[in-house]
Amino acid sequence: MDSTVLRIHDLNDDDRPREKALKLGIQSLSNAELLAIIFGGGLPGKSVIQLSQEILRDQDNRLSRLAKMSIHEMSSKYKGIGPAKSISLAAAFELGIRCQADFAEEDPRICGSQDAYKMMFPHLCRLNYEEFWVLHLSHANRLIAKECLSGGGTASTLV
Repeated sequence: MDSTVLRIHDLNDDDRPREKALKLGIQSLSNAELLAIIFGGGLPGKSVIQLSQEILRDQDNRLSRLAKMSIHEMSSKYKGIGPAKSISLAAAFELGIRCQADFAEEDPRICGSQDAYKMMFPHLCRLNYEEFWVLHLSHANRLIAKECLSGGGTASTLV
């Protein structure tokens, strides 16, 4: 085995992502360690942490770029990341976005563009195409419903 490849089992308990999360909390993990937990395993000659670090480097260490990748794009671009791992990562990103949306006020009031932006950002931030949404408000500017009227290309959508 290549001496530069450290498997998770070769690491000290304090350096293993799951053990570190249990001891210090999930927030103590690096982005690569979080990805390693989601992916579960690497490939021959490359640990899951090394694989995660390479993927992050390829995306300029920006999780937002990773989150915008499709399942097919992820699994075809990175050796060792098949559809199952790609789906697990997409599910983790989607859960994060839904959690962020849940933190929003239950009976939101839209008084300006900043309020609309805060409400719609979780729905639109990962899209690589345009969408046109309508926010239905009451007389008191309380949200009644959100409705997507159209989706288009990268530069426009028909309304």
